[in-house]
Amino acid sequence: MKRLGVLAVASLLSVGVMAGDNTISATTRFGAIVRNNDSATTRNSSAIEAEYLRLSFDGGLNASTKYHLVLDPVHNADANDTTTNISAFITEIGIVRSFGDDTSLIIGKQKVLMGAIENWYATPDVYTYSQYNSSLSGRTGAATLAHKMMGQEFKLQLSNGNEDKRSPGTKSQSKFGYAVMYKGNFMEGMIKPILGYAIDPTERKDANTYLSAGAQLNAAMFTVEAEYGLNTKVKASGTDDMTTSSIIALVRYNHDNFQPFVKFIADTNKTGSVKTTERTAFDLGLEMKEVKDDAVRYHIVYSSQTGKTSGVKNTEKPSQIYAGLKFTANFLK
Repeated sequence: MKRLGVLAVASLLSVGVMAGDNTISATTRFGAIVRNNDSATTRNSSAIEAEYLRLSFDGGLNASTKYHLVLDPVHNADANDTTTNISAFITEIGIVRSFGDDTSLIIGKQKVLMGAIENWYATPDVYTYSQYNSSLSGRTGAATLAHKMMGQEFKLQLSNGNEDKRSPGTKSQSKFGYAVMYKGNFMEGMIKPILGYAIDPTERKDANTYLSAGAQLNAAMFTVEAEYGLNTKVKASGTDDMTTSSIIALVRYNHDNFQPFVKFIADTNKTGSVKTTERTAFDLGLEMKEVKDDAVRYHIVYSSQTGKTSGVKNTEKPSQIYAGLKFTANFLK
């Protein structure tokens, strides 16, 4: 499948290079990770790791149509997904068709419209995810209609539904999923609300649902974010539904050369009305650049978490230290 992916890249490049509007870039995050598992059964560890690497290809096919392709060159799962017929080596691939300046249609393997602010950060810009975000579907075949009006953006999506999107090849789809999302912009970007709702049908006559709501405030060199996510997984008849909810808050100081931040997460998992597990996590970090628009960003982040199981505090309090860098290299632009 990787060979087919390379052939697809070559075909797109041949179009883009001739048109003179192709861009190729690589984004990676790597560095040292020190893990204190605080466990009698799991050893502590430390290593220098390549945490993230993606190759992106973008370009125009004609005046109103663009393509987008993202490859994961270190992914080991090469088997085709039986629904999309695309391996995990290809993270995203799609065509963007514009209808004037404000309306567009995206068709292809893409991110499902679930989650609020945290979910729409690029992966190398997040160090600890909420359990709500971790419960979301990843990327699959979808068609997304987007429209912008007076600074506001509205999205409607039809996606592959009742399939296991994390394990390629395990299920075939029989129903589509649906999602709507609103991204607001008020006072020239000072206030940015976001609201989303998604339905992911099961093989039965019911569906899992995903509700997310949040807002970002940008003022006086500070960014403040708050959001809530609720995932309801419908179980078979006679058993209780399972829910995962998360409250996420972040405060960041935006200097041209450095950005200290703190992030707080409170997760709750329930079966019916009974709490099964709870987790409280936080990140305390500093990101740095030599100049504002530098392609290289350095980071050092301390992450820790505590939890409860059936109301009883866990004795383990794992933590991690991340020290490294992220950079984006543009090979062709």
